[in-house]
Parts: sequence; structure tokens; C-alpha cells
Amino acid sequence: MISLPQMLASPEWFPDAIYADRGLLDCYRVNRRLLSESPFLDERMTARSGEREKATFSYEELASLASKSRIADIGFVFHTSFSRSTLMAQALHVEGMSFALKEPGILLSLADSIRKTRTLREPDKIRVALPAMLRLATGLVESGEKAIVKPTNFANNLLPYVAESGARILLMYSDLRSYLTSILKYGDRGRTFARQLYTRLMADHDEFGNMDPRRALLQTDLQIAALVWKQQMGLFTQVLGSALPGQIRTLASDVFGADRETALAEAFRFFDIPLTAKQLGQILSGQVFQQHAKSGKSVDDRAIARENREIADKYREELDSALHWAENVRTGGRIHVPLPDALLG
Repeated sequence: MISLPQMLASPEWFPDAIYADRGLLDCYRVNRRLLSESPFLDERMTARSGEREKATFSYEELASLASKSRIADIGFVFHTSFSRSTLMAQALHVEGMSFALKEPGILLSLADSIRKTRTLREPDKIRVALPAMLRLATGLVESGEKAIVKPTNFANNLLPYVAESGARILLMYSDLRSYLTSILKYGDRGRTFARQLYTRLMADHDEFGNMDPRRALLQTDLQIAALVWKQQMGLFTQVLGSALPGQIRTLASDVFGADRETALAEAFRFFDIPLTAKQLGQILSGQVFQQHAKSGKSVDDRAIARENREIADKYREELDSALHWAENVRTGGRIHVPLPDALLG
């Protein structure tokens, strides 16, 4: 059992899960290479990271950590899923200049603790726990490097707290048709993913996408997926409305796909990472854009586009029905697509 001061003295201890009611953290011993090469810093990474230990903490210690942590110095990429956000995070990682943390499990654990435990339901306690966890998670980021954090979209309930810190945030999303097509593309796994995400989002009790649980049980998988998309886009719209000028930019998946060079250059500029044209060219021609961001397999953009068209054609009736339903179902707030404050255009 280690303590928080010991974790700070040994930044290779990476926080993975928080048990706020018991004052415990799960930690894994990692290194910079493991963090940079892992597409997701969740149980898939920690399962192969080796040594594991628990750390104890008190809220006084968390408060001390939080007071010394500046969320505003970190760049964030929040997303709806199926938006090329993993690709963006990988492209933004430049050794010595920027260090990207892709979906660290500690932020999902914190997000779920807010939903499930009494200990972290109060906003003031969240404002203590969030910067404390981020300080521990960015311990291996070197001086002079810009930390970029891409949380899982299961942790989008943290977005308002990040936004109020003044940190710069890139919001990535896809349009509803593309989102639903991606759900269909992953088959049963995609449909299960949508329902799992909806179950979590219902616990956030916001005005976007929520529906009486008994009524929700009667909806199809794609209707649930549409509610998930509406909830996330509604939250993005709400946060954009209260952000500081220039603090948040948005990027649609298809725009990134159509002009990755300009989008990436603007993303580096937005996060104040001084990249030369030569460095940008090396990234664009390098491994990041040659292999799938999640699977690591070789990428064929034309084959992916063809597969998406085939999926949309195969499930056209189900897809059109869900889109029509989503246009007419009543949920709180209004969503305008494309989102304002676009990174391009």
C-alpha cells in the first residue's frame, strides 16, 4: 500500500480507478512508452502494465493536490465516439512537444463515482477530485510538453467541470446518420455499446436525451443510439453556450476526414503546440495515418468508405426509421448541426 506523496515521488505509478467511499486508488506501474503507444489507457493497457498496487488518500490530500494542479494548462479532446478522436489524439502526440493520454481509466472511474456514490456527488468535491486525478495521471508528462487528455465519452459528464477551469477543449463529433451507421457496422457489439452508454448517461439526469426508463426499454437499438447521440450533442451545445470566447472549438468527423492536414494544423495551433510545417508533414506521412487508430491494422480509406456505404444500404430501412424517429421524439434543448465555433471554416 502506497500513499499519495509516494505516488507523486514516483510518477510511473499511474492511477487507474478511484474508490472514493473507501479512500482508495488502484495504481499500475507504467512507463512513457506504454502510455504513448496504447490507444486506450483502460483495462486493456493496465492488464499488461505489470505491477499493481493500491494507494490510500484522504480528502485533505486530494485538496492539496488539487490546489497545485492547473487543469487550464491541459488540452482536452471530448467526443461522441465514432468521430476520429482517437486518430486526432494519436496525431497530437509529438515526443518532446506534446503528450497525449487516450481515454485514461481513472477519468471513467471518476465519472462513474459521480454517478454512483454519495462521496462525489457534490460539485465542490468533484472540483477537488478531478484536478487531483489529472495531476497524478500526467506525472510522466515532461516539463515543456503540452499534456493532451482525451477522456472516454462515457466520462462526458466531466466536461462542464473541465470547461469551467478555462482549459482549451476540442469537441469532436459525427452527424447522426454516420453515428448510427457506425453502430450498425460493429454489429451486436455496437448495439450493446449504445445501450451500455445510454444506461450511464441516464444517471447524469440532464435534459438531453433522457427518457422514462420504462419507455426506453421499448425502443430499438438504433433509437437508443440516437438518444445517446442527442444527449452528447446536447451537452456539447450547452457547454459551448457558456464557454469563454475562443476556449472551445468543434470538429466534425467528416471535415477532419476530408482535410486532415488543415484540421491537424489548426488543432496544434489551438492547443498552442508550436509545430513546424516539416513536422506536420512527417506526422501526415507517418505511421499514425497509415494504420487504424484502434486496431493498428493498415488503413484503406476507400475500403472503409465502401464498407460504410454497404452497411447503410443493407440496413437502410432500419436506419431511415431511426432517423425519422429521432427528428420527431421530444427531448430537452435544441441541437444545431454543424456545431458552432468550428476548427475549420
